[in-house]
Amino acid sequence: MEKRENTADQPIRWDVETFHRIYQAFFRILVVYAFRILHNEEVARDVVQEVFSYLWEHKVEFPNELVLKAYLYNGVRNNALKYIARHHAEITGKDPYGQDFSDLEALEKEDAMAYETLLQALLERIEALPDRQREVLLMALKGKHAKDIAEALQLSVETVRTHRKRAIAQLRSQLTPDGTDMLLLLLVMG
Repeated sequence: MEKRENTADQPIRWDVETFHRIYQAFFRILVVYAFRILHNEEVARDVVQEVFSYLWEHKVEFPNELVLKAYLYNGVRNNALKYIARHHAEITGKDPYGQDFSDLEALEKEDAMAYETLLQALLERIEALPDRQREVLLMALKGKHAKDIAEALQLSVETVRTHRKRAIAQLRSQLTPDGTDMLLLLLVMG
């Protein structure tokens, strides 16, 4: 049986091997991301573990690895903020943000839909890039280094860097004036 590796433009097929690969690729960096929000490593690990547990239990489908990456960061951020809200409310009896968190599930769905809309817009913009820029950017988003991309595409390392810089510059030039999709671009560009 031929082993097929998920790439940025292929649907995620859930099995133990895929889950393990994704867990290994993202767990540490997501803990660092959660730690920046929570300032507590143990809680940060728990928050990230919750996201991965949910993924494993529900086998959430993703059209590609870019959407998965965005989902992971968004899930960690949401779980960290929920932890802060719960923890703050337990200590003070007050909501830290002045918001009604009684219907967190509805808020999460609304946030997820907005995030998915932004991500879809970003993916469409990536698809509209010139072929080489798109190819280089997608490989970079999969974690490949400039040297590896250069070898695979038979380009110089400097050419790869130039294509990546131009692709990111073009995406940045298309950001909305209010900057709502800047967070998404920063998240995906890592």
